[in-house]
Amino acid sequence: MFCYGFISHRHQVFPYQIIKFFQTNSIPPLHAEYDKIKNEYKNWDKLNDNIKQISIKKYYPGLNIYSDRHYFNHRNDEKLKGLYLVQIPRHYQDDIYLNVFNDIFVYRVLCEYNKNEEYINWEKENYKLLIIGGGCIHTEVIKKKFKKGIIKISPGGPNSSNPIFVYNSKSSEQIFQLYDKL
Repeated sequence: MFCYGFISHRHQVFPYQIIKFFQTNSIPPLHAEYDKIKNEYKNWDKLNDNIKQISIKKYYPGLNIYSDRHYFNHRNDEKLKGLYLVQIPRHYQDDIYLNVFNDIFVYRVLCEYNKNEEYINWEKENYKLLIIGGGCIHTEVIKKKFKKGIIKISPGGPNSSNPIFVYNSKSSEQIFQLYDKL
């Protein structure tokens, strides 16, 4: 069986063409667009050297969006000026708790392959970002205002965690910190 599989793949004989046909025709049309975007932005997976587990960083163009990947934003960086990034791993699954000292806005960047029902009451922004990942491209930006106190933020998913940005409209200082619920 192994030898037949090897030979049929190498020489593209039956059933290789049938399998290839179903594979290319069963992929959702968005994957074709994702491939086009990845080809246009060749450096979407370029290595950066600022990788850690979970941290808070003031955003700057080229900053890794995830703590364990070298993906960054390619579009509308000027809209992120003054925001803080809660940098988490790409496939993080635990809730994130923030201790907030004043009212803040939390921005999320969504991928349409994730389950985004929890963001129904969030306000949609009038611009898009472009964070290119292997299976998800995050583009849609939404925001919600949170009051002072401990807030719980889900990572999003299931395909990828959704990036988290925080904005303090009253000051450029960081007025929140990670909160360990234990």
